[in-house]
Amino acid sequence: VEAFVVCRGYSPPEGYVPTMDNPLLDPDAGLALSQLSGPSRVIVPFVACGDLSAYDPDRTYPLQLDPQKPYSYVPPPRAPHRP
Repeated sequence: VEAFVVCRGYSPPEGYVPTMDNPLLDPDAGLALSQLSGPSRVIVPFVACGDLSAYDPDRTYPLQLDPQKPYSYVPPPRAPHRP
């Protein structure tokens, strides 16, 4: 799962120190998190949009998705210019 935070007019709180540490995935996160203080210790909550029922771009699917509707090939509107 990939997630990100979208900010408008972002202004970090005074004393905030940005870090690329990910305490949610790091087994030693307790050690790194305990060294942070103030606003740097807060994990920003986020709202997940969508769900896992959509197509996954990292897998393949059968061409016949709907048994009531036979598959028919449709060529791309324009061929690649440098295949």
